[in-house]
Formats: sequence, structure tokens, C-alpha cells
Amino acid sequence: MAVDVKPVSQIRLQFDIMGERQIDRIFTGLEEAPKDWSKPFNQMADDWFDYNRETFEQQGPGWRELAASTIKERAAKGYGPAPILVRTGLLKNSLTVRGAPQQVLNITENSMQLGTSVPYAMYHQTGNLKSDNYPMGTHPPKRQVVRLPFDMKLRDTWTNRVVHWLREQVGYMGDRR
Repeated sequence: MAVDVKPVSQIRLQFDIMGERQIDRIFTGLEEAPKDWSKPFNQMADDWFDYNRETFEQQGPGWRELAASTIKERAAKGYGPAPILVRTGLLKNSLTVRGAPQQVLNITENSMQLGTSVPYAMYHQTGNLKSDNYPMGTHPPKRQVVRLPFDMKLRDTWTNRVVHWLREQVGYMGDRR
């Protein structure tokens, strides 16, 4: 009796933001695993920029209106009544425009990092860190610049991109259970 056993691989796709797992998907039933993931990662980065662009355009969801004192401060410093979280555009651009200053975009064959290095982004994301720009005991309100948890649309888009790409690369036909 002869048994033909082919090596089967599985691939685990995980995406974390600030320690929170947003996507955790295992793809099984692969006879081989692709080596270079940069193509789907670049497509996913474009999805990420679109996702964040939509958040800034909608000013949320969940972003509290600007305080009257903030509007007054902006005017005193020569800034117009720009949308919420957009004074200079640095934060917004770093999360919505590929190649913008202070953007974190590192894509290799097997990893992807997306984000921003704008120092004050964390204050807005969490709403609970003290900043030198705020009086003692106060902090900026929480206005998540990256919506958590990801909505199902982005999760599904990313999962479908990976499935489509795996089909192209290695003939992936779906999980075998």
C-alpha cells in the first residue's frame, strides 16, 4: 500500500493595533506557502489609507465636537476652523496619504507595519494620556484616529485580498476541514 502525503502549510494572518488583535485568521489546506507577501500588503496599505481617510472626512465616528476654547485657540494661532483633529494636516496626512511625513509604512516580504509617528496621535487615540499642551489633570478627549475594533468591512476586504492572492499564487481553494 502506498500513501502519497504532500506537505500542507498553514498561514496565520494577524494584525494588531496598540496590543489589540484586530484580525486573526488561519488559512489551512495549502500545499505551499508564498514567500513574498508585499503585493497584498501594499494593497492592504491602500485600503488602510482609504479607511482612515473616511474616518477623518466623517470626523469620527464618536469624535466629540471641538470645545469653544479650542476654536478660540486655533483662531489666535492663525489656524482656521479646520475639521476636528486637523490643524496643520500632519496627523491626517500621515494616516491617509502614502509617503506623507511621519507616516509609518514598512512593507517587507513577510511583514507590514502601518501607522504614524506623530507624537500627539496617541493622546487623541486613547484620550487618557497627559500632554504638556493641557492643564494639569486634564487631557484631550478620546477621538480614535484609527477606529477600533476594525469594522467588518475592512476585515472582510483584507481577508478577501489574502484569499484572492493565495488563489493566484498557490491555487488556494479555501480551508480544508
